[in-house]
Parts: sequence; C-alpha cells; structure tokens
Amino acid sequence: KSQRYVDGIDLNCGCPQDWAIREQIGGFLSSKPQIVKEMVIEARKQTTLPVSIKIRLADDMRQTIELVRRAESVGISWITVHGRTVSERTRVSVHLDSIKNIKESVQIPVIANGNIFTIADINHVVRETNVDGVMCARGILANPALFAGYSRVPVECLSDYLSLALQYGGNFTIHKTQLQHMILPHLTRYERIEYTDLSDGSNTTRVLTRTSSKFIKSYLNSRNRSSFVGFNYDDAFAHFFNRPNEPSKRRGRSRSPLNLHDLSMFQCVWTD
Repeated sequence: KSQRYVDGIDLNCGCPQDWAIREQIGGFLSSKPQIVKEMVIEARKQTTLPVSIKIRLADDMRQTIELVRRAESVGISWITVHGRTVSERTRVSVHLDSIKNIKESVQIPVIANGNIFTIADINHVVRETNVDGVMCARGILANPALFAGYSRVPVECLSDYLSLALQYGGNFTIHKTQLQHMILPHLTRYERIEYTDLSDGSNTTRVLTRTSSKFIKSYLNSRNRSSFVGFNYDDAFAHFFNRPNEPSKRRGRSRSPLNLHDLSMFQCVWTD
C-alpha cells in the first residue's frame, strides 16, 4: 500500500534502542548477514521500487563487510552506514575508517551517517570516506535548512513548521520536541528543563512566545537586521488538546493528540 506514496523502501537494520534489540529488529540485524540478505530478497519480491538498508557497524568488522556484500549480491540499491556499533552512543566518535572500508568493499552507493551537523561536517565525511552521500538525523532536526546551505536554522523554519502543522495536525509531544530542537541553542539551562516538562497548551504558549522572541532577536543580530515588527502566536496553542491523554505503549507514558487545525498562523514581519 505504501508504494503509492514513496520512492523507495528502506529496511531499518540500525536502530540501537534497547527495545529494538530485545525484539531482534533494528540494530540487532546489523550482525546478521544472512537474515538481512533474506529480508532484501523478500522485500524485492514485493515491490519494483528501490530497496535499501541502513545498518550500524558490527563489533566484528568482518561481519559488516559480509553483510553489505551479501546485500549487494541480491540487488540492494544502496546502503546507509551509521559509523558506530549498536552499543556505542553519541559521545563516541564516528568510525570514518570503517565507513571507508565498507565503501571500498562494494560497488553500490554508500551513504554515511553520524555526527553531521554542519556543511563542514558533510565535506569532512565525504573527503575522508569517499562516500556517495550523507544522511543526517539530529543535525537536520536542529536545522532543517542544513542541506540548503544554512549554517544555522533560519527563523522561517519555525513559521514553515507551524504552517504545515496547521494543515496536518499531529501529536503534542512530537510537535513540542521538534520545536525544541530548533530553538534549543537559544534556551538557558533552566528554560530547557522547563520546556521539557511542559504538558499543556497554555504553558507551552507562554514558554514558546518568550523563547521564540529570543530566537528571533538572535537571528536578527546574526543577519545585521535592526528590528522586527509583529510577533504573535494569535493564541496558537490555546487548543493543543482535542481529547484526553492516551496511554503510550512504551514505558507507561501518556501522549496527548494535538489538534492544530484551529490554530492561527505564526507570523513574523521584518523591517530593515
């Protein structure tokens, strides 16, 4: 059914979260060359779209090389490699030498992933590994305009994000988290804690209005613009919830569906 809406199918063999490993999916599969090979074969039987995989490094690099070669042998279109093992977290540097080794072991395109936050990071990774492209996760959450060449998130991203949220609705936690990624550099330590603990629309309005004003002022200073006129949410977050909290399937958390269809547009008017 998804084929009508996408241009390719990617098999996630790299998620390092504990729940994924326990269920023997995600990163668990990064050290299972034969299982991944069979998955690729079955996926290609179901679709004419390109099929790709994303993996992490196995503790034994020989397993990783075997995995990518087997996947290539059964028609995988490209491979994305996160340059850490399943047990390594973000404080560990990405193993660019291992990504380079993988790139040299196959003929299909290889995409590098891990610790990419700036254009300089992209250029460095490509130069060191000779990969065909890069994938960005945390960096693109913090700056959705990264691939357009912006070194920091432009304030228009906030406007565009909320405009799309108006059209499609969504989940309170998801929208709050994405906005947090974009405004995080402009929050004090206390404000980060305060924002993380937000659970209702009225308090979110208050904190976002204050911190986003700081965001805009910082942006204006970086662009040598003198002032801004008109900054308001028009009670944009007054109707955050449209039904009671629903229990999450994981860790007993509750998530509140977000009704964004009644929200007003986020507006900023610039003057020079």
